[in-house]
Amino acid sequence: MKRISILLAATVMVLSLLVLGTLLMCGLYDGFSNLIQPISWRMFWIAVVALVASNAFLKKYGYK
Repeated sequence: MKRISILLAATVMVLSLLVLGTLLMCGLYDGFSNLIQPISWRMFWIAVVALVASNAFLKKYGYK
């Protein structure tokens, strides 16, 4: 069970990094005009919170 939790946290971390990278690339391409949209900001903050939470989980349980 612990191994599945660690794998899930690592997957969430990778997916949130992909979302942040996609938002950054779209923002650089469009001059950050699409990041003004509320849904993009919502996705950005959800990805940041998921990244921080999965990082904290992996630090506590994964690196032993």
